[in-house]
Amino acid sequence: MSQILKNLPVGSYAVIFPSISSGVDEEGHEKMLAELYGRVQEIEGFLGLESAPGSPFKLAVAYFDSLESINTWRQNSKHIAAKEKARSTWLEDWQIRICRIEDIYGK
Repeated sequence: MSQILKNLPVGSYAVIFPSISSGVDEEGHEKMLAELYGRVQEIEGFLGLESAPGSPFKLAVAYFDSLESINTWRQNSKHIAAKEKARSTWLEDWQIRICRIEDIYGK
């Protein structure tokens, strides 16, 4: 996801997910992230993903057209299982921030 998404609508939502890896089972974590990316694309209202993978700090921003779409993703069983594994094993620290996009400008 080494790209900046263009044409996101004002009024859409960004789910910002900064995290710090624990260094445990990195391969399993990366495999799960790839699987989740495939799943989230099936959610109606998902607009795209930007990510900046690093070690140990990672940043992902997922875009949705509504809070309802975000809640649909939150209730996805694979996403729930991944969050539990991330909290118990893969991540040392993390935070979720949900923001409404009020303005967009740039190149």
